[in-house]
Amino acid sequence: MHRSLADAERFSGACGGADVNKMLSSILKTMARGEQAEMRCLPAFCGGEEPLTITATVSDWVVVEPLPRTKEKVIKKILLAAPSEVWERPSEDASCTANLTVRNAASGEVVDEMAGKTFIQGNGDVLRCIDVAAREMKRGERALISAPAEWAYGDEDFKALSAAAGMEEAAVEVEMELVDFEQGKSIYKMDLFERAAFQVRKKEQGNSLFRKGKYEEAIRKYEAGNSAVPNAEDLKESTLPEAEKEGAKAEARKTQVACLVNVAACKLKLDDFKGAIQASDTALEVDKDNFKAFFRRAQARLKLGDIDEAKADLVAAGKIDPKSREVRVELDKIKKKMAENKSRDKNLYGGMFR
Repeated sequence: MHRSLADAERFSGACGGADVNKMLSSILKTMARGEQAEMRCLPAFCGGEEPLTITATVSDWVVVEPLPRTKEKVIKKILLAAPSEVWERPSEDASCTANLTVRNAASGEVVDEMAGKTFIQGNGDVLRCIDVAAREMKRGERALISAPAEWAYGDEDFKALSAAAGMEEAAVEVEMELVDFEQGKSIYKMDLFERAAFQVRKKEQGNSLFRKGKYEEAIRKYEAGNSAVPNAEDLKESTLPEAEKEGAKAEARKTQVACLVNVAACKLKLDDFKGAIQASDTALEVDKDNFKAFFRRAQARLKLGDIDEAKADLVAAGKIDPKSREVRVELDKIKKKMAENKSRDKNLYGGMFR
């Protein structure tokens, strides 16, 4: 189908300048494989000088789509669809087995080839484009993954690989067959200790991504970790002694707050100041005396120009940690900002009542 749409420009020249691409786009999306249809269009719709009739037959098509969470930078083209009865896809932490052939997109040269490669989805074991593609594939599916350098050997985690030599700035094409996978253990089947370990692991993965400047990916790890926080029903169903339940609950809340203030830090880096405030608010609902939550919220409010609210948060943070140099630095910024505002107002209104 993509070749037909590309040829539309050539057809337009032979059809008096009518927009054949527009006509095909309109009709093809309503058709089934093997269907033939006729479309008649007036110049008011497709341009040109006279009415135009197109007969189109859909012999077959190939699904080509951008992958989620890649800002449409990584594209998947299905080469062989999974059997129709197969519906399940790997979730995060699934153990995947795949056959992989990585090529330089420009030259077509094979860079790396791996048969039966096993990796944990979301663990950073394979190129980022392969990792994200696994989440969108079904068992038995074969696809061509196209990705820019930053999603391949340009990523700092893979620059040291022997296969990466000379590929740091090169786009890649990966022929990938998802042979099999085994889902990771569902949160709902974890006991309290397993949930705690899962939380900590996701927090550490998020911290690693944060240090690399991958803030959006870090947020997803922090949020995944917090999805394991046990609720009242989970605690009720646990067979642990009450003292151990309370200990597990306390540890879960502690990690939850740490993830939330880290989400706030990511949001600040992404200039999502309202998002940083929201994450900080949630952290303070769990721990009303959390220094970092007050501090992050103050930073966000200062960026939004909410000086009084920012000052109140910094004062609250200063009461928790009176020796904090960070608080003093931010308070100095507020004093400077308030002085600038006062000077500006004086210049603006100073002569109005003379």
